[in-house]
Amino acid sequence: ALFEEHANFRKREADAASFLGSTAKRKKTEKSSSSSQKTNRPKSTFGRSKTSTCFPNDYHTSSSSSQSRFLILAKIVEKLKDCFLGGTTDAITLDEIIQESELIIESSDKHWLASEALLSNEKIDVKKVEGINKFVYKSPLNLKDGKKQTLLNLLKNRHEKCEGAVTVDDVRDTISREKADKIIENLIKDGQVVK
Repeated sequence: ALFEEHANFRKREADAASFLGSTAKRKKTEKSSSSSQKTNRPKSTFGRSKTSTCFPNDYHTSSSSSQSRFLILAKIVEKLKDCFLGGTTDAITLDEIIQESELIIESSDKHWLASEALLSNEKIDVKKVEGINKFVYKSPLNLKDGKKQTLLNLLKNRHEKCEGAVTVDDVRDTISREKADKIIENLIKDGQVVK
């Protein structure tokens, strides 16, 4: 059955190639016949030069628009992370995030954040409260008490399960940077971990 499917696929592929080849030949002959029958008609105002000058502007605008969207998303994730590292673990609405971050967001960007970006972001946990989505930072590691022994236990557990190393950034994204660096330094000094 697989050989038959493969043969059918090859046949369709050959048919498509011959179709494309005949289409290209036809266009070539049409082009040569139309160029021999040229008339002195006025040039269209919708010429190639106008289109080519408009296209880069449209592309640049849409590119910068999507850049600003992702910049806003990055600011929101950073704000939620700062709140989490500061000890605030309550989920908040998008409007509250925007207000606290002092961001000015267009309605289309706000809709994108609420319906797509924040819902699918791996660094954000979504909690539905009374039908309203609320967002909170999702730490990469489970180190709620932020103690040295908790991190050491996590590292030992990951080692035993062959789950790989933990990055310094993940530890810093879970507990405050100063505390994380101090804990890591102490574990290295005690010879309990390797950086």
